[in-house]
Amino acid sequence: MIRITNIKGDINVSAEQRRANIRSSVARGLPQIRGHHGKNTDRLCLIGGGPSLAQQESEIRDAVSAGAKLVAMNGTYGWLIARGLRPSAYVQVDARPTNLRFLADHGRVPDCSYFLASHLDPVFFDAVAGWPKVYLFHAIAGDDQLEFDVLNEFYFGRWQPVDGGSTVMLRSLRLFSLLGFAEFELFGCDSCYQGDAHHAYAQTENDGEAAQVLEVGGRSFYAATWQISQAMEFMDLVRVRGEEFAVRIHGDGLLAHLLRVGAAAYDELQAQRV
Repeated sequence: MIRITNIKGDINVSAEQRRANIRSSVARGLPQIRGHHGKNTDRLCLIGGGPSLAQQESEIRDAVSAGAKLVAMNGTYGWLIARGLRPSAYVQVDARPTNLRFLADHGRVPDCSYFLASHLDPVFFDAVAGWPKVYLFHAIAGDDQLEFDVLNEFYFGRWQPVDGGSTVMLRSLRLFSLLGFAEFELFGCDSCYQGDAHHAYAQTENDGEAAQVLEVGGRSFYAATWQISQAMEFMDLVRVRGEEFAVRIHGDGLLAHLLRVGAAAYDELQAQRV
């Protein structure tokens, strides 16, 4: 049996840098996201950059025509804009300053709301200075008490943690659930490769990354460490908070397969852990 190694995901900057970034971002006075007690009936399409996205443009257009709103994550912001599809929201979790291009290369979209994790590098906040509809959210990283202390010092304990996992897709599900949304469609959220492709567009950060073949529910998938971690964390999220939202995953990747075949495949995946 193939053994899955090093699958624990985490936010990819050091704890020390994350705290410094948080101190910088909260001092800017941007509105922070808090829990919403009502329900929002809008249907949200979370647009991920997985390889299946390349075949899903027509489905996304159909969803928009039916009244759904688009949430861009990372490089899908530019992907949507290039196709004349206007995102209603953008979410950024990856703190590395090199990823500023996801946002800065395309500029502001009118009426789009920008949700930026408070641990992002200051260059992100410099880039959106003066933009309307920019919001902070706090993607807590495990049990970092010093990170909690930074937030408590500024907000006097009145802040909303956004848990959910190690990737932007997982945090976005939790973020918008907290904002009252309960119906999600996921596009380009595969958690696996499609042939040699890890994304629907060029993303050099993932070129040459370690990946492995795994057998789940009678099928084989080729996936990188972060993709396996995302799939397992997604199933954990569904198990714990599945009654809070409904989700449909487009495509036929690992994530959709796990959701379709359910607990047995998840247990099989867990059994492959070292």
